[in-house]
Amino acid sequence: MPLTKELKPTFESYLTQRTHKPLDKIIEIFDKKDTPFKKNILFAYNPAFLGANEWNRCVDVYLDKTPYGTMIDAYNIMNTIKEDERPYIEELQQLAVEIISEMYGIPEEVVLRGHIGDVSGEELEGGEPEEQEELSNEIKEKLEPYIQRRIILNSLAHGAAVHQWTSAFYMGAERLNELNPDLIEHYNAYASLVNYFNWQHPMAVMSEEVFNMMFGIGGQGQQMQNLLQRIMGGEQQPQRQNNQTGASAGTTQGYNKVDVEEQTIEGYAINFPVLIHELSKGVLEYLLIGGLADLSEEELQYVYEKSDKYSHEYWHYYMGPTLWRKLLECADVETSELHEILIYLSEMEYEDLAKLFIQIAYDSEGEGKKSLNKIKKQIQNENN
Repeated sequence: MPLTKELKPTFESYLTQRTHKPLDKIIEIFDKKDTPFKKNILFAYNPAFLGANEWNRCVDVYLDKTPYGTMIDAYNIMNTIKEDERPYIEELQQLAVEIISEMYGIPEEVVLRGHIGDVSGEELEGGEPEEQEELSNEIKEKLEPYIQRRIILNSLAHGAAVHQWTSAFYMGAERLNELNPDLIEHYNAYASLVNYFNWQHPMAVMSEEVFNMMFGIGGQGQQMQNLLQRIMGGEQQPQRQNNQTGASAGTTQGYNKVDVEEQTIEGYAINFPVLIHELSKGVLEYLLIGGLADLSEEELQYVYEKSDKYSHEYWHYYMGPTLWRKLLECADVETSELHEILIYLSEMEYEDLAKLFIQIAYDSEGEGKKSLNKIKKQIQNENN
C-alpha cells in the first residue's frame, strides 16, 4: 500500500465478507475519519484499514468458534466459566502470572499478582476528581505531543491484550486441560463473543459527554448519579473506575494497578481470560511509561486526563490489535524479546512514532521492517 495522504478508502472496501458488519454508525465514523483520535497523525491517516483488519479477524474467529452466537450466549458462557473456575481459582491466578511473565520476558524484580473474583467496585477509587491547579495554555500546548504519543501507546497496549488471548490459551493449554478439559473451549467462545459484540455496542458511538454522564465518570457524571439516586431512592453506589485501564462503569470485568516505583503489576478480573487481558495491559503500561518521566505531577495528571478516557476504550480495541500484530510482524521477534523495543518506542518523539507506525501498519514488508531493523540495531549497539 503506497504511503500517500490522498488515500481515501472506505471501511467496507477492506472487508473480506459482506454478511457480517459492525454497527452502521461505527462504519460511518471510520469512513469520515471522525474517530476520537482524529487529531492524531497516525489515526487520521487511514483508520478504516486499522479497524477493518481487526473486524475481519473478529468475524473469522466468531464464525469458527461461535457461529450464530448472541449476546445472551456471551452472558451464559460467563456464568459457565465462573462455575468451571470455582475449584481452581488459586491455580488459575498463578498460571496467568506465569504466562504473562514468560510472554513478555518480565524480570524477576517486577512482581505480578493476579486476582480472580468479583470486581464490583469496592477496590476501585470513586468520588469526584481532585481539583488540579489550572495549567497555562502554553504548558497545555507543550503537553499535546505527550498526549498524542500516549494515545498511540494506549492503542498498542489494548491491541496486545486482545492478541494475547489466543497465545495465552495455547501457552497454558496443558495445565488448563489438567484442571478442566472444558476450559479452553469456553475461553475461546468467551473471547470470540466479546470481541465480536464489542463492534455492535452503541456505547462506542456516544459522545464523550454523554458517555461520562451515563456511566458516572468525572464530576458531571457523579452529579448525574447523585441526582438519579435522589429521584429514585436507595443507596448511592460507588463510582466504578479502574486505574488507567478497562471497561466502562457498570460493565467492568477487570482492571489493573501499576506501581512503577514499587515495581508491582496487579490484575483484577472476573475470570482467567480477563485476568490475562488486564495483566497484559498492566505490563504494557509498565514498559511504556518511560516517555512521561520528565513531567511534573500536575502535567502528568493532565496528560492522563486527556489521553486515558473511558470513552476511548472501544476505539483502542478496534484499531490497536492491528497495530500490535503489524509490530510483531515487522519486528520479527517473539513477544518475550519485544520489551526493549517497546521501551524504545515509548521514548520516541510523537511525530516520529506516528510516522513509524504508518510505515509499520501500511508498508510492513517494506519501510516498516526497514525502520524496525534500524531500531533493533540501535538497541543492540547500546547494549554492547
